[in-house]
Order: sequence, then structure tokens, then C-alpha cells
Amino acid sequence: MKFLIFFLFVTNAFASDFVTIIASDSIPPYVMGNEPLAKELPGLQVEIVDAAFAKVGKKTLWKLMPNNRLGIEYKRSNIDAGLNIPALFSKIKTFSSATLLQYRNCVIGSSSLKEKWKEQAPTLRIIGFQSAANIFDEILGANVLATNKKYHEVTSQKTSVYHLLSGRADLVLSDALVFAYYAQTYFDPQFKKSDLVCLAEKKVDRHLGLKSERLQVEFNRGLELLRKDGSYDGLIRKYQMRFSLLSQLETRRVRPSPPLAAY
Repeated sequence: MKFLIFFLFVTNAFASDFVTIIASDSIPPYVMGNEPLAKELPGLQVEIVDAAFAKVGKKTLWKLMPNNRLGIEYKRSNIDAGLNIPALFSKIKTFSSATLLQYRNCVIGSSSLKEKWKEQAPTLRIIGFQSAANIFDEILGANVLATNKKYHEVTSQKTSVYHLLSGRADLVLSDALVFAYYAQTYFDPQFKKSDLVCLAEKKVDRHLGLKSERLQVEFNRGLELLRKDGSYDGLIRKYQMRFSLLSQLETRRVRPSPPLAAY
């Protein structure tokens, strides 16, 4: 009996040190999933969350899955947290963390469109990620995307990058770091010679959703410690330097892009 009590105590203590988190498997470089660089770079949000929990003595177990599985899995009792707390979690009691970081949602296009892109938006070829209109309607104007027959939403942001760099789209609605990741990883020669800039942007706070208030308090304490000792800024710089984007392109001389082969 004493052995059983000791075993249960040790098992429960061990389990309490782990936090099981679900996240989309397709938001590189925030969550790298199965991307080629995943072993080297787990993802910016993954590293921030891991480091914050480590500050309070906890380890993480990540479960990555398609977006349409997140709502189902989040209901399970063995799941402790969900990244970015999508609306589909709303029926479950969730405690939101302090802000992990901000996504930089950009209208990305040629610098030649700088003065006229907004007035031309109703007729331009525009590609966005799924539900992008919910974010970008505020920038482009109500109903612009809804009434634009050339606006399309795609599940793969790699596809969006390809279409913009190959001249098959005029504008792409994307997070700057996500766009930079796909452009530099898969289409680097064309990206470097392009004249793409962020024509307008809207920053959106991102959080970790936690299923207990106790875990929320612990995580926020770890995140605060991470910010105080400079580790947080170091992680941000690590990814921004690896996947730089639009500020560098705005100031340099641009040469015509070479033809882009289909992937």
C-alpha cells in the first residue's frame, strides 16, 4: 500500500510538470510543424511558450493538427491549453494569457501600388488566408473583399506567396513574418529581386488559451520573467533576423524578377 501511494504521488507530480498544448500545424514560422526547418527552429510562439513555462518549472507537450480538429481536441480533459484561442474555443471556459506577441497583418503588394492600391482594391486580384476578411475589412473598407469577384481565400499561404511573386495576384493579405518565411524558404531568388512592401498593416495580439486559472497565473508569471531577463526579446530577434521582410525592400534598388517556376 505504501508503495502504491508513493507511486501515485510521483506519477501525479510528474504529470503536473507537463502542460499539453494544441496548435495549428500550419503557421510557420510561429509554429513550424512539419516544415523543413522545424528541427532547427520549432517556431517563435512555440519557443516563447516553452521558455515561459520553463521559468516556472514546467515542460510542454505539443499536439499539432489541422484547424478543423482544434475545437474537438480542445474539449478533451487531457488538453491544458490552445494556442491563439480561436473563436471555436468560445464554448469552453478559457483563461487568456497575457499577450505572447503581435501578428503583423499586412496588405502586401508592389511598391508601385503605394499611392493607388486602396482605391483600386475593389478590382485588384487579391488573395488572403482563410477568414482574412475578418481582419482586413477594417483596412480595406467594409464589403470591399465581399464584392470583389477577384478575391480568393486559400488554406496554403505558400500558394499566396507563389501567386504574388509570379504575377498572378496583385495583393496578398498575410502576416509579414509568415509571408517572409514562405518567400525566403521556397522562392528566395524571386523574393529578393521583388519590390514587395507592406502597403498597410493591422497588428493583432496573440495569446495562449489555458483551461485553468491556476495555469494562467503560472504562465503569465513565467512570461513576465522571460521579458525581464531579456530572453523574450532575444527570441523575437532570432526569428525577425532569420525571416526579414519588407522594411529592407522598401529602401533598396530593385531589379526585375526572374521567371518563377511552378512548385
